[in-house]
Amino acid sequence: MILTIDVGNTDTVFDFYNGDDLVRSWRLPTKPYKTKVDFLESLQEIKTKIDGIIMACVVPKVRHELIDACTEIFGVKPIAIGDDDVKIDLDIKIDLPKTLGADRIANSIGALTKCGGKVIVVDFGTATTFSIVGARRDYLGGAIMPGINSAIKGLHESAAMLPLYQIEKPNKVIATCLKDGLHSGIFYGTLGAVSFMLSKMKKELDDNYRVVATGGLGRFFAEYTDVIGEYDPHLTTFGLLQIYNFNK
Repeated sequence: MILTIDVGNTDTVFDFYNGDDLVRSWRLPTKPYKTKVDFLESLQEIKTKIDGIIMACVVPKVRHELIDACTEIFGVKPIAIGDDDVKIDLDIKIDLPKTLGADRIANSIGALTKCGGKVIVVDFGTATTFSIVGARRDYLGGAIMPGINSAIKGLHESAAMLPLYQIEKPNKVIATCLKDGLHSGIFYGTLGAVSFMLSKMKKELDDNYRVVATGGLGRFFAEYTDVIGEYDPHLTTFGLLQIYNFNK
């Protein structure tokens, strides 16, 4: 069994795979940032026999703490995207390839495996990211915009009268109270921005690209627009699994 770990800015996801089959998924808040001791205590809950571990981490503060904890708990040292000896079967065609986030690399590999290329991955996380993968295992570029919860937090911190809240789909666009106004602006604003970005990207690509959504809030938006073809909540860790297999 292989353990894949996706360390995001909001949550850390631990997915266990037997072959290509996901057998267990477990989620842990990334913040407050944890020490090795914190991870050791938390990981006791999912301690089991595994054959290998691979990680994508976009939070440098916890990378080595988690690697050390996993090595002690599972008896296996994780490999991580970004390590010099970890090979990536992806031609990254951007100006500075090493600046591409580990999660976006994993998303791209996952999409290539499942869709065969010519796909745009929209990851609804702390940031909403767009990753474009061509037909020749090539990463062509993408875009980054603020994530939904980041936008809500930003409004709350910048405007004294605006509360924190959980995003919901409003019944109508034109709101008649503060709560509905926030829901309408964030929900339909995000939906409109994503739809517009995808439309512009497809025009620039001048080709027929599939669109796959992933990330914690991906399902929430995918069901309300026809510009997103499908939602895969475990695309990132599935991509990590493929990278592990490629290296082993």
